[in-house]
Amino acid sequence: MQQFCPDIPFVTEYLLADRWYKGLDDQPTDELGRIVPYKTTPWQATGNTAGDAQLLLRRSVAAGVRLLGIKVASAAATVILDVFPAWRIPMNAMQVSNAVRCLSLVMFLVMCITSSRVHAASYQKRDETIIDPIRYVSGDVHPYSGPNLEGWAELGQANLSSAYLARADLRSTDLAGANLTEAYLGLADLTSANLTNAKLWRTILTNADLTGADLTGANLNYAHLLIADLTSANLYGADLTAANYVENTTGSPHYYPNTTLPTGFDPVAKGWTLAPYCNFTGDTPCDVLDINRMFEVGNLRTGVVTSVSTERFDLVDDDIIDAADITEWLSLAATEIGYDTPFSRGDINLDHDVDTRDLTAMIIGFTSAGGTGKTWNTGDTDGDGDVDSTDLTRAIINFTSARNAAAAVPEPSSLLLLVLAIGCLRLRGDLPP
Repeated sequence: MQQFCPDIPFVTEYLLADRWYKGLDDQPTDELGRIVPYKTTPWQATGNTAGDAQLLLRRSVAAGVRLLGIKVASAAATVILDVFPAWRIPMNAMQVSNAVRCLSLVMFLVMCITSSRVHAASYQKRDETIIDPIRYVSGDVHPYSGPNLEGWAELGQANLSSAYLARADLRSTDLAGANLTEAYLGLADLTSANLTNAKLWRTILTNADLTGADLTGANLNYAHLLIADLTSANLYGADLTAANYVENTTGSPHYYPNTTLPTGFDPVAKGWTLAPYCNFTGDTPCDVLDINRMFEVGNLRTGVVTSVSTERFDLVDDDIIDAADITEWLSLAATEIGYDTPFSRGDINLDHDVDTRDLTAMIIGFTSAGGTGKTWNTGDTDGDGDVDSTDLTRAIINFTSARNAAAAVPEPSSLLLLVLAIGCLRLRGDLPP
C-alpha cells in the first residue's frame, strides 16, 4: 500500500485509498484490477504548479464531501489555501492529494467515534439487583453516563433529572448539588446520604428512607414525601414551602430557624426538633463535633471567606469565618445546653470549666506554632490547626479548676500543674523568661 501514498508516513498507509480523491467510476487499476497510483490527467493539468495543487485539493475535498457527507470540508480547504497558499507549501499535486485523503479519513473516523453512543450508567437496588441502563420515568434510556449509582458513590452535581430510581440503594452516597428534579426515588435507601443543595423539585420520595440524610439547602418544593422516613435528617436551610405530604412523614428531623416549611404545618406538633445554629451535624446538642466541623473550613485565626458550602459557619454574618464566629459558637452552645455564661477558650471538653483535664490534654497535644491537624478537643482554641503557646496561655488565663462551687478556687494540685505548664513553655522558648 505504500506505493499508493508515497508521501505519507508508513503507519498511516493502511488508512488510505484512491477512492477518496476520485469518482467511484474513475478508479485507475492495473491489468490485475489493483488500484494504481493516481496519474496527472488532461482535465486537471494547467501548467501552473500552484494552480494544479489548488485545483486538485478542492476536487479531492469535494470527493470527500460526496463520500462522507462532510459539508464543511470544502470551506475548510478554502481557508487552508487562503492561510497557506500552495506556492508556499513544498508539495506537488500528488502530495496535496495524499494529504487531503488522510485528513478526510481522520475526519471520518472522528465522526464515527463521536457519534457512537456513550455507555449509560446503572444503578443498584436495595436487593442488590443491578438496573442497566438507567431510564427516564417515561421508559427511555437516560443520558447520564457518570459513575454507577450505588451506596457510598461520589455523585456530586450529577444530572439525574426525571430518572427512574425505584428502590435505589444510595446509602451514604454523595449527591451534593445533584439534579434529581422530577426523579422517581420511591422506596429508595438514602440513609446518611449527602443531599446538600440538591435539587429535589417534584421528586417522588414516597416511602424513601432519609434517616440521617443531610438536606442542607435542598430544594424540596412539590416533592412527594408520603411516609418518607426523616429520622435525624438535617434540614438546615432546606426549602419545603410547597412540599407534599410533609404531615405524613415519619421520624423526627432537625429543622432550623431558616428551614422553610409549608404554610400551616406545625413541626412541634409533629415532633420535629428545632436545632440551634450552633448545631452543624444534625444531632443534639451543640458539642465538640460541631465546633470541630467549623475548624475544618481552614485557618480561622487568619479568617476564611465564606462559600455556599461553608456559609452556615458564619454565625455573625460578616462573610468571614474567624475568631468572632468561634466566640459566637461558644455562647450559643452554652446557652443551648443551659449555662448562663459562654464556654471559655481552653475548655476543650466543654464541661463549662477549664481544669486540669483540659490543661493535661493541651500539654499532651502541644505542637508549638506551625503544627497541623489539631482541633478544639485536642487543644486548638483559635482554629489555626495547632496547639501552641497562644492556646495554652488562653487556657491558663481562663483556668478555674473544676466548678463544683459558686466560686471556684484552684486546688494545690491544679496550681502545681499551672506552674509545670508555664515551665514547659519557657523551656521550649514559647514564653519570655
